[in-house]
Amino acid sequence: MSVTRAMLKEAGVTEDAKIDEIMDAYSRAIGSAKAQGESDLKSENDSLRNQLQEVNQTIEELKNNETTAQEAKDTIAQLQAQLADKDKEHEAQRLADKQTFAVQLALKDTDTVDSDILFSLIDMDKVQFDEDGKPQLDDTIKSLKENKPYLFQKQTEEEPDDKAPSIVVGGNPSANGESKEDPFEAAMNMYK
Repeated sequence: MSVTRAMLKEAGVTEDAKIDEIMDAYSRAIGSAKAQGESDLKSENDSLRNQLQEVNQTIEELKNNETTAQEAKDTIAQLQAQLADKDKEHEAQRLADKQTFAVQLALKDTDTVDSDILFSLIDMDKVQFDEDGKPQLDDTIKSLKENKPYLFQKQTEEEPDDKAPSIVVGGNPSANGESKEDPFEAAMNMYK
């Protein structure tokens, strides 16, 4: 509600100078109140704008964090898959090494001249293993003995040498290997 000259005259103010003074004071008060109100509104408006900007910035950061979190999850899943692949590769390599060493060890027990050369001729993909992990090489070695006999030591049966000396407790026998007397009895006869 605004103050008018008519209201002041009804209130009993009759002098025009006093009415002008009151009206000027009222106008200044209203102007000051308006200016204060505008200032307060502008300040509140600026504050609300700043809050809105902060909220928008927070929303963007959260969106980026969500993207970052998703990227991190994807990276973790990718690394876990790589780790599983490496585990499989490692296990396959460990099994291959174990089988290789088992074959090399089994070849050392054969009568081969050089087990390394023999190993290089064996196709590891065709070697069968039993439940204990031992290689089944009998057929392969038999085939290699037939096809490449020079890789194996010759099996010669040693014939006993009739002229080989034989050492006995009582001494050596005669040179021809025949003795009519038992060396033990000969030694006993010396003390009779």
